[in-house]
Amino acid sequence: MAANQITGWLPVVMRLGGWRRLGQRLGAVVLALCFTVGLSGCSLEQFAKAEANVPRLVLSTLSDPKTFNPILNQESPSIFGFTFEGLTGTDGLTGETIPALAESWDISEDGKTLVFMLREGLQWSDGEPLTADDVIFTYDVLFNPDIPTNSRDGFRIGTQGLLPQVSKLDERRVQFLLPEPFAPMLRNTSLEIIPQHILRSAVDTKGADGSPLFLSTWGTDTPPANIIGNGPYQLGQYTPGERVIFKRNPHYWRKDAEGNSQPYIEQVVWQICGLY
Repeated sequence: MAANQITGWLPVVMRLGGWRRLGQRLGAVVLALCFTVGLSGCSLEQFAKAEANVPRLVLSTLSDPKTFNPILNQESPSIFGFTFEGLTGTDGLTGETIPALAESWDISEDGKTLVFMLREGLQWSDGEPLTADDVIFTYDVLFNPDIPTNSRDGFRIGTQGLLPQVSKLDERRVQFLLPEPFAPMLRNTSLEIIPQHILRSAVDTKGADGSPLFLSTWGTDTPPANIIGNGPYQLGQYTPGERVIFKRNPHYWRKDAEGNSQPYIEQVVWQICGLY
């Protein structure tokens, strides 16, 4: 498959129901493809062959994923653009912040209070409800000093580096109280929301070294079926050094104008093309 054939998929993906956030992530991957197809370590014959009856998009990436845990992620591109979403997203064409898991938000006149309204009927990829409790849990984990994560620094505000206070108003509304107005706050809430019903025990339980078991949870040795997300795709298969296969999440919230579930493409394949 030539690089220009894959590039031609991008406008199609972005037109399908306005799915711009994923289009932005795919753009980075396509750049990697254009660089790697000429390398001896990645011949075109290595690419996964699509089944005739399964709509599939095949892309390339330079290296294996380092973790399946979005809070611990330190790489880009990563699998999380396919498997998880946050309260907000980014329009791949305009760069504007757009609704994702949150359908709307209100910002107070003084800029210090943000209230997000979650979409009705959100579900995790295992069919369990996604509620404000999951949002609170995610930010509790993010702000937990026992859990090292680069993402925390994006929420430090002012010269003292204070963190916002996050609270649940009801099952669909979450409030952020800021010590002072903070322009990047809305964009930063694109942070991936993680499932409380799956990961709570790993956060609360300490290992032999006194650290939360969360730090070793959802490593790349985890069976893909055990990774529960909220994005358009879920992990279907991971073969180290070869490929990651994402399969469509049947519980994803987005639908087109006719009420058809998205995404339309059943599978996305990341072919791993390392430098040799």
